[in-house]
Amino acid sequence: HDGKMDILSSSLYNNTVSVYFGNGDGTFTLSPQGPVSTNLYYYTTGVSTLPFGSAHVNHPPIANAGADQTIYTSSNDTTCSAQATLDGSQSSDPDGDELSYDWTWNNGSSSDVSFTSAFGLGTTEVSLTVSDGDESAVDSASVTVVDATAPVVTASTNMLTLWPPNGKYETVNLSSCIAQIVDNCGGTLSVNTSASITSVTSDEPEDAVGNGDGNTKNDIVVVNGTTVQVRKERAGGANGRVYTINYEVVDGAGNYTEGSCDVSVPHSQNGSVAVNDGPVYSVSL
Repeated sequence: HDGKMDILSSSLYNNTVSVYFGNGDGTFTLSPQGPVSTNLYYYTTGVSTLPFGSAHVNHPPIANAGADQTIYTSSNDTTCSAQATLDGSQSSDPDGDELSYDWTWNNGSSSDVSFTSAFGLGTTEVSLTVSDGDESAVDSASVTVVDATAPVVTASTNMLTLWPPNGKYETVNLSSCIAQIVDNCGGTLSVNTSASITSVTSDEPEDAVGNGDGNTKNDIVVVNGTTVQVRKERAGGANGRVYTINYEVVDGAGNYTEGSCDVSVPHSQNGSVAVNDGPVYSVSL
């Protein structure tokens, strides 16, 4: 501190670093302390001796944000999100220093070692920065939220009844079968864009034996994905005809719900309901 030269010396003999402080006038007063080997002595004066390695060298921490995650929405969550827990406790510091944690993502942050948060549909990158107060390190993990919940279909409560059995076609749209479609991520879905006919069946043959059903063919004609034409006829000696329209409803993520609705041609108007005896004749898309 006097502006004069001092001497820094290292010794491999005893693993020390020595600082020799001068007298302030450019001279040093040295005194022998003992032999290092034959004819070789080491000298000290005003010496501050430190063992090798005693000076602290800070090393950067190691950040660990954990593994990437894929999670799924639930049917009772209308926000189209899912909860994920991220844990940075596997982060470490080579020097044993206490760490601080800084998590960030597109619409949130946390300073906890671990945290739980809701994430929206798709993939979110979450960044973790750990710091020992001097050095820092960064790692990241992705959270992917997948919509795995099928849409909920509310069927129409009214059974479609066709009369009279005059052999003419009646046009039926799926909007007559479906009252509402609700999806946890898509909200209310349109029947015309989300629903489609997969097949239409009849519980009577296309042309039953005898003249009771009018001796016709092509009793079922699918016009497009949501519309079908069915013939208003039934076997004269049976319990009425029931057409079944089978359909599926698909949301934007490809989840689907299957359903069906019946369209009947009763035997008569005496109050008896047509009985569905199971498919005998079918047209598929």
